[in-house]
Formats: sequence, C-alpha cells, structure tokens
Amino acid sequence: MIQEFNNQIWTYRPKRVNIWKRFVNDVSGDILVCGLDEIEYKIAPCANLVNTKGDYNYNTWHPNSDKVCYKTVFCFEVLEHLVNPLLFLERLKMFCDSNTNIYISFPSGRPEFLWTNAHFHEYSKKRAETLFKMAGLNIVKRGRSGIIWKNFSDYLKGFRPLLRLFFPLNCRLYHLRII
Repeated sequence: MIQEFNNQIWTYRPKRVNIWKRFVNDVSGDILVCGLDEIEYKIAPCANLVNTKGDYNYNTWHPNSDKVCYKTVFCFEVLEHLVNPLLFLERLKMFCDSNTNIYISFPSGRPEFLWTNAHFHEYSKKRAETLFKMAGLNIVKRGRSGIIWKNFSDYLKGFRPLLRLFFPLNCRLYHLRII
C-alpha cells in the first residue's frame, strides 16, 4: 500500500507543484507543513518550513517546533488519507489564529472504485465545504486544478489504469481561515 502511494506522488508531483504555485499567495516566514515537505520547498523557497511529527496520526500530532501559532499552513494531499479529517482539522486549529492562511488540497472527481488503497475519502465540492464549515473554517478562495493527466502509456498498464483515462484526476484547492 505505501509503495503505491509513493508512486502516485512521484507521478503527479511536477504538475501539482505548478498548480499550487499559481494558487498560493506570496508566503514567507514560518509555515507549518502537514504531510510531505519536499513539494512545499518549491512553492515557498524562502520560508522556514516546520514539518509535523505523526502527520497521519493526529491523536499525537504536533509541529516540530515550540511555536504556538503559524501565519501559514500547507496541508496538501493529506485529508483523503485520514480516517477522521474533522478531528484533524480541529486539532490543526490549535496552531492557528484568525489571520492564519490555511491552504488545503485533495484529489477529487474519481469514483470510489478508482481511489488508491491509501485513500479513505475523496471529496466533492459540497462534501469538502461541509467538512470545512463543521470544522469552523471559512473559505477565502477555492480553485480546481483541471484534469491532471499522466503519460498516455501509464493508462495502458492494466484495467484500472485504463479506467482512470475515462475518470481522470482533478485536484481541489482551498484557502481557508478560522471563523
């Protein structure tokens, strides 16, 4: 399961970095990074990125620093891996204030039978926005990546990859703040 997840990250990484660069406002200073931190360095090369311990184990999740509040939070491609994303968002708010810019992205648009084994959820716009409202987060800006295509030969590697040609990946992007 982990191997499949890692392969997906490497396949889509360059395209997603370009999408996030266009969506995220100019950021600098201390940025809390939930999830991967390799991609975020390309989005905010001048920032001090603070990663987290236990990204997907949010019961014991905390930043790798003593800072209490962050100006910016990056949470790219994390929510779909969580059994309880609402609990994660509630815990995330402990490190934010009403001026914190929270950037979240996740895959969207595929039927459940095409989700990767590492995904517990993929969200439609309505489901995502309901989740954010329940978590006490206000939507500042929303976006969508458009279709993120793989190399055509990747779709010819089996039945599921071929189906993904007809149900391509989109990525939803959100800029949020605490209400």
